[in-house]
Amino acid sequence: MLAERLVQDVMVDEFRYVHGIAWLEFDGRRCVETGEERVVECVRTYTRELLVEASESGAGPQRQNELAKLQYTERIRAVAGV
Repeated sequence: MLAERLVQDVMVDEFRYVHGIAWLEFDGRRCVETGEERVVECVRTYTRELLVEASESGAGPQRQNELAKLQYTERIRAVAGV
């Protein structure tokens, strides 16, 4: 499932959401507060890379269309749980 892959590939080592505080991003040494926009942009970059990979590997038009639809901010927020 895409959401599980996203969490494993992007979210787990970089971002944490702490209720009542905000999104935190690991900068290599410590976690620092970051905006929701940063999380959305990282997810957008990830889904864009998936689309390029699908295109280059010869995925069918239906799969490419599904991945292209993920570029919309509303869908990214839903996938990322933002």
